[in-house]
Amino acid sequence: MQIYQLNKILIKNNIVVDLSNILHLNSKYKKPLEIKKFYNLDNILKNEGFNPIYIADATLRYKIDNRTEFEKLVSKNIINLAPAHRTADVFILKYAKKFDCFILSNDKFSEYYDKYDKNWIDKKRITVMYINNNFVIE
Repeated sequence: MQIYQLNKILIKNNIVVDLSNILHLNSKYKKPLEIKKFYNLDNILKNEGFNPIYIADATLRYKIDNRTEFEKLVSKNIINLAPAHRTADVFILKYAKKFDCFILSNDKFSEYYDKYDKNWIDKKRITVMYINNNFVIE
């Protein structure tokens, strides 16, 4: 499924982005995580008419290559951090459920199948790859 096709399906154009999950793509051996990936993804989503809602684990601020820039995005509420010692997953799922949004993440959220139906998660979850510095969205 192409992202432009998704835009036609969405009644609302909000998409919840599991930012911690996405920024870790292909960075197994690259530390710290690159802020440029955020801007790359943000441009793609906005150019396709989406209003991305970025939610990340609080620890992401310590893993990013440009912490000053990252903190500016947090202070402008462009990136929303989960409270300390809490996983962003819960907030991602709750937001998507409440506002009937798709979720951009490679996380299966299997530990939440008892609270959120597996079929609902599978229906709402869109996966992504990062290939040659480009995002390829399911």
